[in-house]
Order: sequence, then structure tokens, then C-alpha cells
Amino acid sequence: AVDVGSAHLYPEHWGWSEVEEAGVAWIRDRARRAAAVGRPLIVGELGLQNDGLPLAERRRIYARWLDAARAEPGVAGVCTWSFSTDDRPDDWDAYTWTWRDGTTPDDPTNRYAALHQRQAARWAAP
Repeated sequence: AVDVGSAHLYPEHWGWSEVEEAGVAWIRDRARRAAAVGRPLIVGELGLQNDGLPLAERRRIYARWLDAARAEPGVAGVCTWSFSTDDRPDDWDAYTWTWRDGTTPDDPTNRYAALHQRQAARWAAP
């Protein structure tokens, strides 16, 4: 009776001391479990705290996680928590991704919008 699996990844919130490789392993494990039972997995949320690691490191880790998910045949998609626009204060949530009006995806004020753009193109490709 299960059509799709969904999992959320918040390693800092869970107290993990090493987030990058552990996150990749976690994604692969969940994807392979879903594939083993013949169901797609949606990584329904993933997040790193914006006031934790430096931005460049968070971007690199997010890119690794997104690439790991895309490489797994059991993963049907990845969502982030939460992609917000100008009407949300930056401190609304510790995990917010942003898109600022009048900017480009690679503008540093958007933190991760360029990652979304890159991954959307990769998921759309065969």
C-alpha cells in the first residue's frame, strides 16, 4: 500500500559531528532500501543550518548530496527546506534557501539558488 518513500535529512539537528560523507551515505542507504522494495524515494527535505558551517562549505556539501541523490536510481527527486522569497525574513528559519527579487541564481545573497538551477537541469536530462 506504499506508493513512494519520503525521507528528511537534517544531520546537524540530529547531532552528527560529520555531515558531508554521512549525508551521502544516508541518501544512498535510503535510496537502496526504497529500490529494494520497488518504490521511488523522494528526499522530501534536506538542510544545513545557515548559521553553522561557512557558506562555501554548505554549498559544496549540498552539491555533493544533490549529486549523490541524482546518481541513485531509487531517488525520484529532492526537495530542500525551505525555498523562500523576499517576503520572508532571513531569520525565519535556520535552513532557508532564498531567491531575492532582481538577482541572478549565482548571487551570494541567494545562497543556494544556483544549486537548484543546476540540479533542475540535471534531473530534466535523460
